[in-house]
Order: sequence, then C-alpha cells, then structure tokens
Amino acid sequence: MSNSISVILPVYNAEKYLEESLESIWAQTLPPQEVIAINDGSTDNSLEILNKFSHKLRIVSRENRGICASLNQAIQLAKGELITFLDADDMWVDDKLEQQVRLLTQRPDLEACFGMMQQFISPELPEEVQQTIYCPNEVQKGIVKLTLMVWRKSFDRIGWFDETLKRGDFIDWFSRAEEAGLTYTVLPELFAHRRLHRNSLSSQQQHQKDLLKVAKAALDRRRAAC
Repeated sequence: MSNSISVILPVYNAEKYLEESLESIWAQTLPPQEVIAINDGSTDNSLEILNKFSHKLRIVSRENRGICASLNQAIQLAKGELITFLDADDMWVDDKLEQQVRLLTQRPDLEACFGMMQQFISPELPEEVQQTIYCPNEVQKGIVKLTLMVWRKSFDRIGWFDETLKRGDFIDWFSRAEEAGLTYTVLPELFAHRRLHRNSLSSQQQHQKDLLKVAKAALDRRRAAC
C-alpha cells in the first residue's frame, strides 16, 4: 500500500477539540504522508495548538474566508494521490486510512469510498443543552466528508467545493459527483466519530438556505443537460 495520502484539515475556532482530532490522525495504523491544516482566521487558541504540532503538519494561517475556501486551498496544496478530510472537532478510528487504501488499491473500478460513522454529543456541554440535541444511538451510513477517501484525479474530475456556500458544501459536491458517475462504495466498518455541539448546530437557518441553493443548482444542471 504505497499510495500517498493527504489529509485536509480546515480549522476555525476549534481549540476545545482540535488536539483530539489531531491525535486521531497520529494514531492511524497507516500514517498519511501529509496533513494540511488551514487556520481560517481563528480568534481562539487554535493556531497555537496547531503550532505545537508544526513538525507533523503543514499549516496555512489566513483571514477568515469560510470552510469551502479552506478546503479548496488545502487541496490545491496537497500532493497525495488520495485525499481525505477531517473536521477539527471530529475523530477517526485508528484503522480508517488503512482500510480505505487497501480497498481502493485492490478495486481499480472504485474512485472513492466511505464508511460508517457514530455521532455523539460533546460531553462538556451542560446537561440542559445536551437534552436539546438529537443524537441517533445507532451507527449510521456515513456519506459525508468525514468518512470519504477519494483519488485526487477523481476529485479533480468532479471539481472544487462551491465557495459561495457557507453550509451544504459536501451535499453540493456529492450531487455533482453522482451526476458525473463517480464510482464509490460504503464499507460497513465504523470509520469516524462525529461530534455534536453548539457550533455544529448554530447555523441551521444558513444550512437550510444553502440546501435550497444546492437543490436549485442541481435542477438547473439537469435541465441544461436535457
């Protein structure tokens, strides 16, 4: 399994959780060749935490431009043949990368693969806040950036994340990927733990607005193709 892996890590005000996310990268049974962290104008101690691990990371720090700009900038810098993504408040299981690389190298018909994810409520939240957050108990099918591994050449075929979106970036990208015939599978193994907390739930209005924009863009593409 000699294919090189680039991990894309967008960071914005993630000081509470960032070290846990980074540790889940360092714990991988198949280490990545590079980790690119984009500090998107954080106003907390996120950059200081990243700098503690500067010997293991490529760090780019700039003014706040949003998640999609961070993703695109990191991908432009990435040198790996395979691309994978981790948000700065989530965590991978230890053998995520190894399992995915093994599958993609054994299955030349596949361009990407996903796995399962488990959501959890961030334990530092007050009990009254935790009670307001819906969190499924079961492991779920994770067709999300958090569990994705994709060949770089296949990502390039689909195109960049839409920087006009503040939320719904992956839904838009995956919609375009399916339209373009991206070949993928979802492995039944647990690959990631997705954290639910105030910040992850605070932009629901913007999320709904962007989802409508994504749906309209997909409809317009289908009409144009007719």
